[in-house]
Amino acid sequence: MKFTLNWLKEFLQTDRPLSEISHRLTMLGLEVEGIEDNSATLAPFLIASVDDLAPHPNADKLNVCTVNAGEGFDNLQVVCGAPNVYKGMKTVIAMPGVYVPGLDFVIKKAKIRDVESNGMLCSGKELGIADEAEGILDLPSDAPVGKCFAAHYGYDDPVIEIGLTPNRSDCFGVEGVARELAAANVGKFTPLHGCNVSSTYASPIDINIEDTEACPVYYGMHIKGVKNGQSPEWLRRRLRQVGLKSISAAVDVTNYINFHLCRPLHVFDAGKLNGNIIVRRPEDGEKIVALDEKEYTLKNELVVADEKGAVAIAGVMGGLDSGVTEETTEIFLESAYFDPIAVSEAGRRLNIHSDSRTRFERGVDPQGTMRGLIAAAEMIIEFCGGEASYIVKAGDEPNNTRKLKLPYQNIRNLLGQEVPTKTVHEVLEAVGCKILHKDSMEVSVRTPSWRHDLSIPQDLIEEVARVVGYTTIKEKPPRMLLSDVKRSPSHEKRMKIRTIMAANGFDECITYAFLPQREAELFEGGQPELQLLNPISSDLSTMRPSLLPNLINVARRNIAKSHKSVASFELGEVYEGPAPEQQKIQLAAVMCGPKAPPHWEQPRKSFTVFDAKAAMLMLLRDLGLPLDKLSFDTHGLPSWYHPVQSAAVKLGPKNIIGFFGALSPVLLNKMDVEDEMFAFEVFVENLPASKGNKVVAPKVELTPIERDFSFVMHGNTPVDEAVKAIQSAERTLISDVHVFDVYEGKGVETGFKAVAFKAVIQPTEKTLSDAEIQEVCQKIINNVEKRTESKLRA
Repeated sequence: MKFTLNWLKEFLQTDRPLSEISHRLTMLGLEVEGIEDNSATLAPFLIASVDDLAPHPNADKLNVCTVNAGEGFDNLQVVCGAPNVYKGMKTVIAMPGVYVPGLDFVIKKAKIRDVESNGMLCSGKELGIADEAEGILDLPSDAPVGKCFAAHYGYDDPVIEIGLTPNRSDCFGVEGVARELAAANVGKFTPLHGCNVSSTYASPIDINIEDTEACPVYYGMHIKGVKNGQSPEWLRRRLRQVGLKSISAAVDVTNYINFHLCRPLHVFDAGKLNGNIIVRRPEDGEKIVALDEKEYTLKNELVVADEKGAVAIAGVMGGLDSGVTEETTEIFLESAYFDPIAVSEAGRRLNIHSDSRTRFERGVDPQGTMRGLIAAAEMIIEFCGGEASYIVKAGDEPNNTRKLKLPYQNIRNLLGQEVPTKTVHEVLEAVGCKILHKDSMEVSVRTPSWRHDLSIPQDLIEEVARVVGYTTIKEKPPRMLLSDVKRSPSHEKRMKIRTIMAANGFDECITYAFLPQREAELFEGGQPELQLLNPISSDLSTMRPSLLPNLINVARRNIAKSHKSVASFELGEVYEGPAPEQQKIQLAAVMCGPKAPPHWEQPRKSFTVFDAKAAMLMLLRDLGLPLDKLSFDTHGLPSWYHPVQSAAVKLGPKNIIGFFGALSPVLLNKMDVEDEMFAFEVFVENLPASKGNKVVAPKVELTPIERDFSFVMHGNTPVDEAVKAIQSAERTLISDVHVFDVYEGKGVETGFKAVAFKAVIQPTEKTLSDAEIQEVCQKIINNVEKRTESKLRA
């Protein structure tokens, strides 16, 4: 939001310096983001008169001017090439040594085609106060020669830019900013008064509202006999200072009132309207060419229409075909209240940004609808002439004020200190609240219609703190009772998973919950119901169906920056659909590159599918899952895994705990990944619930016994089946089993493999005899041979 200091002072009587005003604005929550003060730059430019004019002797398009720039500069010779220069003209001169901002150089005394020139007559573009110029500035005949141009015409007026939070829509008008400063005792607030328009005839255009929820009230006024020419210089200057381009007097007035009073308006060329105004939803396939000269196909946006079709997108932008031009002789002025959600949805879907949309979607003052219409009509008639009709109206202004009760004790509790009740009353009245009742315990107020953000008593306390000043609140340590934090079992489980993964050497990642549509489709996602209506960027348009795509991209970026070894994980939500029950908690991890930095003592090893499997099983083990009851299934795996080097991990016949394996080369190629990658996923919600505290086993003091076994089995037999057979042979004594060799070759029949296992027998109560050890070994042999159809290798 931009405004000038003099503009602000139209609503605020103050003699405070700009620095203090800027500081108070920021302290009120209206942060000053910048101040543009051109007074020093434009100070050397003087008003001058062209007393005489003669053609340049050596150039057809140049003139030699005799210029009077005031006392001491009353007979200057200046060479000028502007086509509009004439004798008696009042204009602006830059003397030698003056920096010209529009040209970015310093004027010097020079000879131009052998004729001396002692300065330069300037255009608005050269001064930096206009975007275009067809010649030098042509000032009114009463302009005082020798005076500072910027000071006399207001171009030394500093421009202030403030950043506004979405809840402070009232401060999108200069009037609202002034009201805030007055509440903080920076000056006296002087609201707009005295607007009046004489109406002489009935409007030929009536109004009908079909959707009263989206448009509760609509005012209109017909004005005939207008001459829509150029706006006055002060208005064009003021609009340019806040970043707007002057278009025509009628349009400039609506833009001015938008910034002046935070009242969006629109003006139609009444001669181009067909019949009455209708506020409605669009018909199927209805289109409109807006003022930005783009055609939009409408779906459910609220429109302002005549009896032929849509003439404006309500609260967002008007239509080109009904827009005013210099030929316009009759206008219809609109001032309405449009629902913030309706305007916001239309603007987002059509991707149209406008000053009207900015204000409407944050909520303007519904009670100021007619005031804005009259203020604009008065200015249009002043600048363009014409005759006004009686106001036409449809609907009623919604009552958005609220009655709030504020106990003084609540102020003490929230701010931590006393605020005098008199101060509380003064602040609430200063920000626009009407006091309905007050006593020694509490105060009741009616909130103003322009403050949509005052909805609960705590908002009133914030107003008191903000206006009195946060810096006046004394620092005081909070008093609180400490108690044990009780976390839900689900939260405890997630905390434990993060701890285990970090302890196992994985780095945690936190990525966006959305990703590109193309990547979502690679992981069976990207359904229309999961696409964002208003994505933060075109590359982040869809809710993620899996954690893996973002983790793969993290690994790819690390590899591109020479961080070759990656072991990262993420624990978060994935989305199978839009319903709450379709939002699942998932853990995913990605591994690639070397396991460890190079070392002269050890060969460099890279991650393999077995590392992904081992990491997943270690996690499940530490979460308390019985590994001997897990099974592996290689059927029906997701397409993003390698068809051979992957498996599903199950607990029971139907409960899939997760997947592990190498990622599909086809997938990696589509994601521009050249390196081999391995991953695993765990469906956290499929993990069995904890059964409480486990009984800690007594400390083992007896010496364990290790025995090696080598079995010859069919090449397609899962080794895990043999591991489970060994474990189940004597559960109370066998504490660990692992594979230490797999052999295929000479001495082993083709199609078979010899697998060597090491079993650890751990006595718990007594030392085992040789016979008892041999008995356990025989049980192992029998169990493996029976369950895997293998034979003990001789």
